[in-house]
Amino acid sequence: MKNYAIYGILWLLIAIMVSQGPLYAQTNTKKAALQELSLTDDEIKVLFEKKKDPLFAGILSFYMPGLGQFYSDEKLKGALFLVTEYTIIVGSLFYFLDFNFKAGSDSGFNLGIDAKRTNLGVISTKRKHLFYATLATLSVIHVYNIIDAVQSAGSFNHSLHEKRQELIKKYPQLNLGYNGNGGMYFGLSSGF
Repeated sequence: MKNYAIYGILWLLIAIMVSQGPLYAQTNTKKAALQELSLTDDEIKVLFEKKKDPLFAGILSFYMPGLGQFYSDEKLKGALFLVTEYTIIVGSLFYFLDFNFKAGSDSGFNLGIDAKRTNLGVISTKRKHLFYATLATLSVIHVYNIIDAVQSAGSFNHSLHEKRQELIKKYPQLNLGYNGNGGMYFGLSSGF
């Protein structure tokens, strides 16, 4: 039992001598320098910002025009796609459908296709081609919207990576890395 007490006292003395040595003084100055690291709000946002999934952005834009761009922080472009596609859809509805609001014996809302029939009873060729052209234009814009959403998410990820690399150059004591699950970790290097 005495031996354990003596070993304990010896270890305590060694720890005190090491803590007062020059190595301890160097680590204290490094810790003090690391504590002086001050990041701006934008730099902190860059550290904690998550990458955007391009496939998810494309799926969002498939279901609602411009939503993938909103997800990728391109709000103006997303609003442009949303307004453009819905303007074409609503404009086509009012152009190709006949809305009647009647009062009296035929009161209520009547919806019928405005066929503009010819003498033979078929839809006029001019309106049919216009309908197909409108449908084709809307389809092309929607496919372009999906492709652009995927590219927007990819460019967001590339820009985020470049901003993080600039942070590493500006603050060399920052230790940024990525784990296998797509997550990111960061810490401060101690200089050892």
